[in-house]
This record gives sequence, C-alpha cells and structure tokens, in this order.
Amino acid sequence: MFFVASLPRTRTNWLAQYFNGIPGVTCYHELLNGLHTKQAFYDAMEAPGQIGNSDSGLFLTDFQQRWPEAPTLIVMRPLEDIYASLCAFFEEQGHPRPSMAFLVDQQRAVDKLTGLRIQYSELDRRLPDIHQYFGIPYKREYADMMVEINLQISVLTTDIDSYKLWGAF
Repeated sequence: MFFVASLPRTRTNWLAQYFNGIPGVTCYHELLNGLHTKQAFYDAMEAPGQIGNSDSGLFLTDFQQRWPEAPTLIVMRPLEDIYASLCAFFEEQGHPRPSMAFLVDQQRAVDKLTGLRIQYSELDRRLPDIHQYFGIPYKREYADMMVEINLQISVLTTDIDSYKLWGAF
C-alpha cells in the first residue's frame, strides 16, 4: 500500500496512470471522489495486491493514522504555480476562480503529513527514488516512455461530498 498526497495540479493523475502501468500495481486517482462512506475508502485500500492512491484530497482523511507504515509521497509545488494552473483550468471549464485562502488551508494540512517530499519539478528525475521508497521495481524504459506523456485532468472531478464525509466542512 502506498499514497501520493499533494494539492491539485501536481501530477497526481499522471502518477496514478504511471503506477497503473506497472504489472501487479493498482493505483487509484482521486479515490475519495464519489465514495459515500469512510469504510468504502478503507476497503478499497485494503484490497489484496499492491494498492496505491494518488489523491489531492488525502489530507482530509485519517490515512496516516490508519496505515502509519504505508509510504507517502508528498509532491511539493509552489502555491502560486498551483493557483495559476487552477485558475486557468477553472476558466477553461467555465467555473469561477478558486479561493487562494482555501489552497493555503490545504497546504497547511499537507505540510503536516509525513513522507518522502519531492518537488514537482523533480518528479521525472526522482522516479527511481520513488520506486525504491514504495518498494516497486523500477524499469527505466517504461519510466522514459511515460515521462514523455503529459496527462492532465480535462474536467473538474472534485466531489464536495468527500469533503463532507471526512468532516472538512
């Protein structure tokens, strides 16, 4: 079991797809969206096999208390860059700009998590370190191929119910 926790627009989707391409690994992206109970989250993560979740909402949950031994990658990106990317994305989707204050609160919560912290700009170069940390074999050819792919979420996927479920509101 492993986790990737960060704010939005930090390649959580790409990381989930990357790890899903490795035989024997299942990595959810934004697993929290659409779940109606905390137990559904626990059950999905505790399924047999090498399971991961790459999610910008993990800071809402009790995942590090429930699974203290599970490695957590924390992707760090300057808040100003995240905000600019989110504003551009929201504009494309026809939504109002997000709240910078909300992002600041999210960042404070992410800062409290423990794990391997890697800068957003260093993800490609640090893939061997991430593999070692997660205990997943590294294949350079596969990594090189995936680095060339730029996956980004094309629609807004945040589910406000997941915030309510975990008591964030």
